[in-house]
Amino acid sequence: MLEAFRYVVSGDDPVRLLRPALPMAWPRLRLWISANREGLAVHRRISSAAGRWQEHGRRDADLFHGSTLDAALRWAAADRRNITLTPAERDFLEAGAALTRRRQRRTRLMAGALAVLLVVAVVAGLLAVRQSATLAEQGATLAGQRDAADSARLAAAAETVRGRDPVLGMLLSAAAGRLSPTAEARSSLLASAVDPAEAAFHDPGTGPGVLRALSADGRTLVSVSPDQVRIWDVGAGRRTGGFALDLAGRGLRGIALSADGKLLAVLDRRGAGVWETATGRPAGRRLAVSAEVEGGVAFSADRLLVTEGQGLTVWDWRTGRRTALATMEATAVHPGADYAVSGARRWALPSGREERGFPGVCADCAGVPAFSPDGRLLALAGHDGLTVFDARTRKEVTAFPDWETGARPVFSPDGRLLAGSGDRVRVYRLDADEPLLLDRPVSDPVDTVALAGERLRYLSEDTVVTLRLNLAGEDRMDDVRLTSGGTLATHEVGADRVVVGGHPLRIGRSDPYDVELSLAADGRRTAVRRGTGSVDVYDVATGRRLAHVRPRWAGAFEENAARLSPAGLWTAGEDAFTLWRVPGGERVTQVARPALLGWTVTAGGRLVGLDAGRLRLVDLRTGQPFGARLPFPAEPGAVWFSGDARQVAAEFTGKIGLWDTSTGRQLGGWLRMGAFASWDGRFSADGRLFAFASQDKTLSLWDVATGERIGPVIGLGDSARSVVFSPDGGEVSAVGRAGRVTRVPTAVGPLLKAVCARAGRSLTAAEWARHLPGRPYRKGC
Repeated sequence: MLEAFRYVVSGDDPVRLLRPALPMAWPRLRLWISANREGLAVHRRISSAAGRWQEHGRRDADLFHGSTLDAALRWAAADRRNITLTPAERDFLEAGAALTRRRQRRTRLMAGALAVLLVVAVVAGLLAVRQSATLAEQGATLAGQRDAADSARLAAAAETVRGRDPVLGMLLSAAAGRLSPTAEARSSLLASAVDPAEAAFHDPGTGPGVLRALSADGRTLVSVSPDQVRIWDVGAGRRTGGFALDLAGRGLRGIALSADGKLLAVLDRRGAGVWETATGRPAGRRLAVSAEVEGGVAFSADRLLVTEGQGLTVWDWRTGRRTALATMEATAVHPGADYAVSGARRWALPSGREERGFPGVCADCAGVPAFSPDGRLLALAGHDGLTVFDARTRKEVTAFPDWETGARPVFSPDGRLLAGSGDRVRVYRLDADEPLLLDRPVSDPVDTVALAGERLRYLSEDTVVTLRLNLAGEDRMDDVRLTSGGTLATHEVGADRVVVGGHPLRIGRSDPYDVELSLAADGRRTAVRRGTGSVDVYDVATGRRLAHVRPRWAGAFEENAARLSPAGLWTAGEDAFTLWRVPGGERVTQVARPALLGWTVTAGGRLVGLDAGRLRLVDLRTGQPFGARLPFPAEPGAVWFSGDARQVAAEFTGKIGLWDTSTGRQLGGWLRMGAFASWDGRFSADGRLFAFASQDKTLSLWDVATGERIGPVIGLGDSARSVVFSPDGGEVSAVGRAGRVTRVPTAVGPLLKAVCARAGRSLTAAEWARHLPGRPYRKGC
């Protein structure tokens, strides 16, 4: 390898880059350098010092000590990312740590000797007690630092293994959280709690020449070696069958499973044959070729596709009839087996005559085509994304411009979902306004994707990973609201009732998308606004209407609002806010409405707005501004307040900023939200966390003090219209227009419980020793 690339790297030891342009020309290396820019400087100091230490005979005087050693060990344990230490560098750091431990032992021995001498006098005894307490405190501090370092290291290890072994990732996250509740451990626990990956099956069969295939339903893995076929149940993790395979020295070139998993095709240097997976008996006829086959084999519909020479052979394995197609591009056979598609070209079967293709639909199609199981839809990928159209009429049905180049499309059995895999595994709904259902990065190349029910499985090398799809129902709600106590209020489009906490409240018929709900903090009352008409307040427990008011609304629907507070019901019109008595419905007071960027009723019942001109908070009942001016860079698209209005969040294009309203200081950095706007945002009761739901069906959780995201972006499967924290901040919940509530723990304790429940087991002694050497074994879950 070094000889082959001697132009860009040295062939001596150590290996070094010879061309300064290589980091700029190699995208992955450039990303590594960018992600580890600060760490590279630390690594350079370690590498130089380790070299001097080796050259001078490994003297203790050349070792790191003090804060320099602490910084190097902390980087090596927690922040190293893609950088791997050499054996000499690891020995250097371990020797420094060992020297520090020896010095600490000598210090403790000297302190003990002094304590024995000073015990003679009362004053000396008191000094000895104080010294002992100090040493104990230092010992506890060092133990805590070690626990924190190991916790951060385990959290990093969990992120590394999660792609191939999600259960092990969960267990490492749990171990990190139990060692020390560091920020890294909490983020890793949150990632384990919400990761759609729930299991992984590793094929025990190893050795050269082993090929694997996953059935279309993802339930069966077939592992083929040159002399044997093994069949595995992926979900149960056990072998269910297999048979001997005799290729008579012809070698193994490729394998393929039929859609129902009942047939296995095996390609060797001289042709292909088909076997029944249940019995191991040969089926149909064998395909013989004149030249050695170096291509692949694949089932498509009820035919086999075999690359042969400079073309493709469509082979009917039952009759032995073969059709040669003049193409080397990826090809798919229609389920009816009457024609085949390659890019935008089409061939009749079994004649192989080229027919009119798909002009105007996909002129540059170059990816793998795919038919839906019923043959009604055809998916073709080009440079501008993927197009799905009606295979009979050639009319476009939908398109996905963000389709990853080179990803092979796979339909679900009902034809409603479409999956593809490249650097990411993505799943799309064909009939949804917001089609992207799942977007998950993968660490290793994906060979096969299988969709079945609420699960997706993909085969990567020797591992099958199982993902659970978040299949929410259709958007059918006018409005949904959720209280911090968990009370849910919903109104279905056009329905004559509102359901609050399971209690149906009759409200009469309404126009579609014309109802807005407001819930009291305790969930006992709900207000129902009908467009620019009346507002009714109901008692949830009894269903009794407590108030009926007809405010003077503004002209624009979005400027109107009705919110319940401890004082009654506030309604916002074009020029004024009005407070109505509940129960009763009488007007209590009215206050002027200035130009505002947003308004709220605080937990204490105070009516507060953010003045658009002064960018300060205003007590709307007195008209007095308070707090500091907020240095917004532009007019925000949306504004959210904490419960006491001491913090405010404002959305700008692609980002959200958090501010302290008393000082005007921005809290942390910008929260990046991508290209999608948000539906809702909420502060926790203590103001330490902020969560917002984006229109791309995701939920993000942020640390207010640091401005850093906690854990990954959480996929919801639905556009969350209401986000709340539990009163203690230990859980965040979101509900979308399908009416389904997603609850996610935010504190380390509840996260540990949830992750351990998902994992279903504890770390084994061998796993513990591999990741935590030197520590006594204990169960993480």
